[in-house]
Amino acid sequence: MSDHYKISIPCNREDAESINARLDVDNQWTYSDNPPTIVTREIVEFDNQQWMIDIYFNEKPNTSIYSHIAELLDREIDANISAKKFVDEDWVTISQIGLKPLTIGRFHIHNAHQERAINKVNLQISAGQAFGTGHHHTTSGCLNALDNLRRKGKHFRNIADIGTGTGLLAFAAKRLWPSAKIIASDIDPIAVQFAKETAIDNDIPIGINSNSINIICASGTDHINIKRRAPYDLMIANILAGPLIELAPAFYEALDDYGTLILAGLLDRQIDEIITAYSKSSVQLISATYSENWPTLVLRKRKKYGYKRKKRMSGRTSQTNGDYGEW
Repeated sequence: MSDHYKISIPCNREDAESINARLDVDNQWTYSDNPPTIVTREIVEFDNQQWMIDIYFNEKPNTSIYSHIAELLDREIDANISAKKFVDEDWVTISQIGLKPLTIGRFHIHNAHQERAINKVNLQISAGQAFGTGHHHTTSGCLNALDNLRRKGKHFRNIADIGTGTGLLAFAAKRLWPSAKIIASDIDPIAVQFAKETAIDNDIPIGINSNSINIICASGTDHINIKRRAPYDLMIANILAGPLIELAPAFYEALDDYGTLILAGLLDRQIDEIITAYSKSSVQLISATYSENWPTLVLRKRKKYGYKRKKRMSGRTSQTNGDYGEW
C-alpha cells in the first residue's frame, strides 16, 4: 500500500474554471507518466468566492510542482499550503468527492460512488485523464441541447460526436435515440481509451453495429470510418473555437441536407466569428443558449440546389492531442 498526496487550494469560481481551461493545453501534466487528478468544488453553495481546488499526486510534490500550479492559476500560492499524505486505499473515493452528481434535463450524471436517480437517464462518468464529466458549462449546454431536441420530437438515425472526450455526449445521444448509428472520435488516444472504458461502465456496446458506438481516434473528420458513414443528420462538436472554425467546411460536407449541428467549447466573445465561418458554409444558426459566458449553438445545414463542385476536404484540424474534447 503506497502513499499519495493532496494539495488543497482555496480559490474563487473564476480560479477553479481557469485551471480547468488551462489544463486543456498543459503539456507538462497531460503527457507525464503519473499525471495528477484535479478536482474543483464549491465550499459554500452559490458563493462564487468560496471554492476549492484539490490536486491529487501519486508521489510527494516538489517545489517545481508548486511553481507550475502557480503558473496555471496565474497567481502566487499561499506559503502555508502544503501537501497532505493519505494511503492508497482512499485514493479513488477521495478523488471523486468534489464531483457532485448532476441532473441536466432528463440526464443524471454520477460517478461509481454515487446513487442512480429514479426516472432519469443515468450516465456514469468518473474523473480521469479525459474531460467531459458534465460539470463544465459547455458539456452541460450540449446535454441540454440534446434533451431539447428530443423534447421537440426530433429523431436522428446517424450521429457523429467529434471531440468526444469521455464519450458522455455520444452516450447521451445513444440513450435518446437507441436505434441511431453513432460514431465518436477524439484526437487524443488517452481520451479514446477512457471513452471506451466509460462505455463499458454504462453497458454501451462498442463496435460498428447499429446497436453499438464506434469510438475512434481521429483529427476532426479525417478518418475513413467517419467519411464512410457520412452524411450525418446530427453532429456534435464540443471542442475549441479555433478547431470549430477550421472544421466548418468539413462539417458542412459531412452533414446531410437539413442536418443539425451542435457546437460548444467557445466563449461568448467568439460567437460572431463562429457564426460567420459556418454561414459561409451554408450552415445557419437556429438557437443559442448561454451558461455563464459559454454559449451552446444549434445550427442547421441549408440544402443547396443546382450543381455544386465537390470539394476535397481533409477534415483535419490543427488542434493538438493535448486539447481534449468535451469538458
